[in-house]
Amino acid sequence: MSDRFVLFGIPSFRGEPVREYHVSMSETQTLLTQAGIRYSMTMLAGDPYLSKCRNRILSSFLTDFPQATDLFFLDDDIGWPAEAVLRLLDLPHDVVCGVYPKKQDSLSFPVTLELDANGDVIRDGNLVSGALIPTGFLRIKRRALEKLAMVSPKYEETDAFGKTLVQWSFVEAKYVDPDMEALKDTDLSQLSREDAIAHLRRALGLTIHPGIGQWWGEDYWFSHRWRGMGGKVWVDPEIAFTHRGSKAWAATFGDSVRATVAARKADAAKTKVPGRTADGPGGAGDHSDAGAADADGGVQDQRVGVVAKTDGL
Repeated sequence: MSDRFVLFGIPSFRGEPVREYHVSMSETQTLLTQAGIRYSMTMLAGDPYLSKCRNRILSSFLTDFPQATDLFFLDDDIGWPAEAVLRLLDLPHDVVCGVYPKKQDSLSFPVTLELDANGDVIRDGNLVSGALIPTGFLRIKRRALEKLAMVSPKYEETDAFGKTLVQWSFVEAKYVDPDMEALKDTDLSQLSREDAIAHLRRALGLTIHPGIGQWWGEDYWFSHRWRGMGGKVWVDPEIAFTHRGSKAWAATFGDSVRATVAARKADAAKTKVPGRTADGPGGAGDHSDAGAADADGGVQDQRVGVVAKTDGL
């Protein structure tokens, strides 16, 4: 039996993970059992504030699971190869993740990689160094969270049963001042009195930066905080994910019918079929080349799979 113990943390607003999640988790549990790795799972449902959910899971990992060696965040709308979980658990790095595609038609990934002075990706074996990473498939070692806890504020929260919980604020979603992070390490003694006062006013939120900042989710903020403490975040780029979401398909049926009619006319023109009367072959009653008439006088065209009235279209 391995001395490793993994806590899987799953924020799930509706408490209804997608099918791919269930399949992947079942296969993952089988591999963990075969490897002799102990594990537990905690799923938080019903809370719309994702950063608060993650803080609660992170805090519970430290206080309620003293035997746990690794925290593994999983989102409830992804699917993953089970062996990828074991691969990340075997790595010695404190923070390592996989990156799934965004839920959009154009391919994009929610990650920013760290580059060296030559603009090249920084590698460690099969891993690449990240700057801002997602948290939906993220493994964190206990020592990293213990280090973060030492510099993280705490707050009280009342759960659904009226119990008061004390949580660490590890992550948050927030507006990021484009210059403020760089100014945090500024030596005020090297500034003029006027500049030092201006710096302090901005640090205290008493003045607003005139430029355009950024909005970071709790995932980006976590990686930013850890890297700011001298840590590294690593990405395994070779994990094949699914990321399920909803999509609305919009169309007007008449457009489809008109396109079908135009395609049939184009086909007829290419084959140079002579004109025919409506009562004879090739007329309104003849659809042998593309489909068949239905009982109500509609046209069924096998190329687009529609049955439609053609009157007025």
